[in-house]
Amino acid sequence: MSTQDRYDVIMDPTDTWTVWDLINDEPAMFGDHVLAALTQVEAMAARDVMNDAWRRLQESALNKQNKQTDAA
Repeated sequence: MSTQDRYDVIMDPTDTWTVWDLINDEPAMFGDHVLAALTQVEAMAARDVMNDAWRRLQESALNKQNKQTDAA
């Protein structure tokens, strides 16, 4: 996990796994599904997908901001 990541995985008291949203300090959502009660493999795969999407969104926003600054 890098410092730019938004999501991590945690083990629940029931020995299942949850993808945790580090910014909102709550279980992560994918659409209308809470990413909880997962196997460790499922949770890690979901975390990786969510973090990849988050990084791409951040890069896109930064590129858009840079283009607006360059145009000014």
